[in-house]
Amino acid sequence: MSKLLNLTLHYKGKKLDQVRYGRDFKNKFFIGSDKYLFWQILDEKFPEKHLFVTKKGDQLYLQLPPGAKVSCAKDGEPVDESYLTKSFILQGNKLLLRPDMTGTLAIAPNWEISYEFKEPYVSVLTPEQQQIAAQYACRPQPTADEKFSRNMILLFVILTVIFVIIFDLFLKKQVSYDTTLEQKLQTIQKAERIQAEALAKPSTFEEAGEYAEVPEETAGKEQPSGVPGGKGTAKSAGAIFGSGFGTFDPSATSAARPFQAVTLMEGFVTSRPGGGGGG
Repeated sequence: MSKLLNLTLHYKGKKLDQVRYGRDFKNKFFIGSDKYLFWQILDEKFPEKHLFVTKKGDQLYLQLPPGAKVSCAKDGEPVDESYLTKSFILQGNKLLLRPDMTGTLAIAPNWEISYEFKEPYVSVLTPEQQQIAAQYACRPQPTADEKFSRNMILLFVILTVIFVIIFDLFLKKQVSYDTTLEQKLQTIQKAERIQAEALAKPSTFEEAGEYAEVPEETAGKEQPSGVPGGKGTAKSAGAIFGSGFGTFDPSATSAARPFQAVTLMEGFVTSRPGGGGGG
C-alpha cells in the first residue's frame, strides 16, 4: 500500500491537529489567520490566507510562508539546506515532498507544522477477535411480544394504504366545476361594476317635507289634481244637513292639509240624498 502525506500542527510543542492527503484535502490546502480556515494560525503577522500545499502532476509541494524555517531528514538522518538546494528539493519557497523524507517547518513563533509519509492504518483482527466479533455483532432474536407488535404495526400500515387507495379510486366524490376560476373572477368584477354604476346614479326619491299651509286667498280655488277644494265640500255638507252641525264653519276646512279635505269629501259624498249608501 502506498504511503500518504500526513501534516501535523503543533503549538508550543503540543500536537493540535493532523490532516491526511486524500481524506482531509486533495490538491490544495490553505492555512492562515482567517477564522474561517480549517487551520487558523493565531498570529497577527501571519498572512490571512496562504496556499500551503499544492499538487503538480504526481508531486506534492509545500509553499513556505515568509520567514519560515525548514529542517528535513532523509531516512532518519538530518540534512542541511544546501543538500536540499543541490538536490532540487528546495527551489525558492517551494519544498518538494518526497516519501523517503520528513521535515518540520517553523511558520510563526510557537507554531510548527511537521510532515511525513505513512501507510494508512489498517486494523487486522486475529482469529479469536473475528470469532468474538461474529458472536456479538449479530442482533439478538426478537421475543414473542416484539414479533407480535412488529406484525401488528405492519398489518396496520398495509390496511391503511389499501383503504387510502380504495377511497381515492372509488369512494371519493369527484368534484366538477362548471366554471373556471377566471370566469368566476370575471363574474365578480362584472357585479362590482354594476353595483358601482347603480350607486353613481342620482336618486329620484325626495323626502316628503312638512305640508305648507294653504293661503286663505286660494282656499276657494280648485286643486291642480282635479279634486274639489275644501270650500265646495263645506257648502254641500251645509246644504244637505242644514243646521245639524251647529256652529260648523265651512271655511275652516280650507286651511287644512290637502289629505284632510279629501277625507271629508269622501265621508259626505256617501251621505247625499239618492245615494246608494246607508246610514
